[in-house]
Amino acid sequence: MEKEFTEGDAFVAAYSEYFGVVYKEALKYSGNHHIAEEIAQDAFSPHIYSVEVNQNSR
Repeated sequence: MEKEFTEGDAFVAAYSEYFGVVYKEALKYSGNHHIAEEIAQDAFSPHIYSVEVNQNSR
């Protein structure tokens, strides 16, 4: 039996694929790796919360 692909799984896949891209662009524009990390994390933060809320409502 196959494992059901969850919204959390989709988020992890997107995060894994795109975090580096977002970070590199943020670093290019900010010139500071601490700021670039924060920008990249902030880009994904609302989605983490959304996944948690949706999973808890089931």
